[in-house]
Amino acid sequence: MIRLENVAKTYQTPAGPYQALAPVSLEVREGDVYGIIGYSGAGKSTLLRIMNLLERPTAGRVFVEGKDLTALSPRALREARHAIGMIFQHFHLFSNRTVAENVEFALEIAKAEKGDREKRVRELLEWVGLEDKADSYPSQLSGGQKQRVAIARALANRPRILLCDEPTSALDPRTTQSILSLIRDINQTWKVTVVIVTHEMDVVKQLCHKAAVLENGHLVEELPIRHARTAPASALGKLLFQEAPERLYPTEVLNG
Repeated sequence: MIRLENVAKTYQTPAGPYQALAPVSLEVREGDVYGIIGYSGAGKSTLLRIMNLLERPTAGRVFVEGKDLTALSPRALREARHAIGMIFQHFHLFSNRTVAENVEFALEIAKAEKGDREKRVRELLEWVGLEDKADSYPSQLSGGQKQRVAIARALANRPRILLCDEPTSALDPRTTQSILSLIRDINQTWKVTVVIVTHEMDVVKQLCHKAAVLENGHLVEELPIRHARTAPASALGKLLFQEAPERLYPTEVLNG
């Protein structure tokens, strides 16, 4: 479904080159929920954004459903991205658009017919439990409601892959559980492959089938999560899965 072959990312800074991601190779199987975990600044979000080429790797290749995204023309890449939805930590909603208009935006970009857009928006808002908020604006919503709108928008074009960048870190524990339940339903009911970056180990344990552990831009281990019979092998993997998340991630360093 998703295959990364020796992808790396180096940024040019005033102080010189900065390697955010060392060569990483991994594969996400169709139908899985795949986690990416590690300390702040480990390269988690960079790795996720490379999967749909929001970040173009300095080296290596990205395959999605057998297509080498790094070799596609700009037009072909835009078309390939229709199969990939994405949700963010801070929702990225348009403040001057209603809930319905935010969800419809993805369909406008895909040039769907107006009637089809309206029908799809109604279906999605009902599915995420926000049909009564269609005419509300983001400023009138709670954090959990905003994330549900963002999820509905990400699903508008019926993607087969959903990339989630810290989707629950701005939410309270109760709301986090409802969003995790929604993501689980997306995976199980709609058969959408999910990749999730998170600093919350409970999220990984509840949701993921497998997880990559990153440290300083390096992939140090891949862990089976569901029904795992083996303990983490790396020192970081053991620490991540044994220590309380709040000890690992003070509030001021969560956004990595």
